[in-house]
Amino acid sequence: MTYALPRPARALAATAVLVSAATVAAATPAQAAQLKPAQLETVLLTAKELPKGFSKASGAVSGGGTGGVADGLRPVDDCSKQWLDAETGATHVTGNALATFVRGGGAATIVNGATQFASPAGAKAFLAVERALAKKCTTVSYEVGDGVTMTVRYKPLSMPRQGEESLALTTSTVVDDNGEKVPARGATVLIRRGPVVTSINTTVFAGPVPSAQALAVKAAARLQKALKR
Repeated sequence: MTYALPRPARALAATAVLVSAATVAAATPAQAAQLKPAQLETVLLTAKELPKGFSKASGAVSGGGTGGVADGLRPVDDCSKQWLDAETGATHVTGNALATFVRGGGAATIVNGATQFASPAGAKAFLAVERALAKKCTTVSYEVGDGVTMTVRYKPLSMPRQGEESLALTTSTVVDDNGEKVPARGATVLIRRGPVVTSINTTVFAGPVPSAQALAVKAAARLQKALKR
């Protein structure tokens, strides 16, 4: 069964897209062995690997790229702009894959992405920028249209390293829908192996928060398996 995302969840998913897969800025010649589009899709988790109750969302972004979702985000300050620029302006990207899952009609979402760079160095540079921003800009806010504003606060999340390197953050989010504030909890984990960065972004409005570490372990295993093919 698939579910459509309600408005607050759609707003959160828009930001989740940004931290889950960088937008392809331009075609870039590959400098390392590359996964084909179908192989890159195998990096993504399936609903069967997620906690009970999660199903793929209908009308949500899936497949390559961000589907233009990021175009509707307007940063409200410099830190938010830096995050947005880093995500949507990533260079040397050769492919993207993305899938969104939902529980309880939108009470919780998991956005899983995979971004392939032309070389491991490009992937390393991308993660280095993310790591620096996580320390420098711990709060971001975006206007997403129709009177909706999102504010996300990041804090370091301790977990064993996944892949060749990883970055884990907890997220505390408030969606302000024309004065009605809806809080959400979750986490963001980015994992790099070779030229590919995979990520898992969980956002929960109600109910239990999925274990970020458990999801990261599964995502890292999928990434490793895909790159060995």
